[in-house]
Amino acid sequence: MKTESNATPIHHYLLHQISELIEERGVMIIDYTSNMIANAEAYISPYSVIALCEKGYARSEYDMKPVEFFAHDISVMRPGHVIKNIATSADYSAQLIITSASCLDRMRQQYLNHHLATQKFFDMQPCQHLSEEQYQQVCNAFSLIRIACSIDGSYREELIYSAFHTLMVLLSSYRHELDVSQYAVSQQLSTQFNDAVIEHYRESREVSFYARMFHLSPKYFSTLIKQETGISAGEWIDRYVVLQAKALLKRQRDLTIQQVADQMGFSEQASFSRFFKKQTGLSPTEYRGD
Repeated sequence: MKTESNATPIHHYLLHQISELIEERGVMIIDYTSNMIANAEAYISPYSVIALCEKGYARSEYDMKPVEFFAHDISVMRPGHVIKNIATSADYSAQLIITSASCLDRMRQQYLNHHLATQKFFDMQPCQHLSEEQYQQVCNAFSLIRIACSIDGSYREELIYSAFHTLMVLLSSYRHELDVSQYAVSQQLSTQFNDAVIEHYRESREVSFYARMFHLSPKYFSTLIKQETGISAGEWIDRYVVLQAKALLKRQRDLTIQQVADQMGFSEQASFSRFFKKQTGLSPTEYRGD
C-alpha cells in the first residue's frame, strides 16, 4: 500500500481515470485538487473518498441530489454512490483521501462501528462544516494518514488503519456535537432506497421489487421518491443501472458485451443492448468505441 501526494493541482482527472493507481496503492492522498471537470458525466465511484475543502466552493450532485461544498467542509463518500461535478470557483482547493474498496473493507473489519455510524450520517448530510478548531484537527489527522502511508515496513498497514480510525473518531465526535434533529435523525426514504439499489440492481430493476422492501405500493413509493429527489423511482433505477453499465464498458474492455450483460443481471445480451440504447441513444458497442 502506497500513497501519492501531488503538490500541483489536478485539472483533468476524475476518480475513474486514476483507477489503476488507486488499486495499486490502496490509499491515495491528493493535495490541492482544483478545477475538477465541470459538467462532466455522472459516474459511480468504486472508491471511498474523503474530501476536505480548503478554500473556494464546488457544486456537485451526490446520489442525484444537489450538494454545495464550501471552505472548511468535509465530506465522506462511500463506494457505489453517484457523483457528478458541476462547477467550482476559481480559487477552489481541496484535499482528497481515496481508498480502494478492498482496503476499506479491511479497515471496517477492525473499526466497524465508527465507520458505519459516520458514513450513515454523511449519507444523510453529504457535507459537514467544521469550526476553525475542528478544521485544524482534521488537517492534522490527514497529515497522520499521509505520514503512515509513507512509512515502509511491516507496520505500515497497521499505522494507516490507526490513522484512519483517528479521523473517523474525530468526525464521529463532531457529529454528536451537532443538533442532528435538523438533519432528519432517521434516514430519508431516498437514502435507504439508494442503498437498496446499490445492493440489488443486478437482481431487479422493477420499482415494485423495491417498494415491497418498504411495505409500500409501487405508485405511492415512486411518488415519495419523486417528492424527495425530483425524479421517479423508475428513473433513479435506470440511471444507476446505465452508469454501472458504462463503467463496465469503459473500464473492463476485455469483457464482451455478453459478459457485461451477465454482470449487469440481464438475461440476454439483446435485452441489455435495447435497455442501454434506450437510455443513451447508443448501442453498448458504439458507446465503448470498438
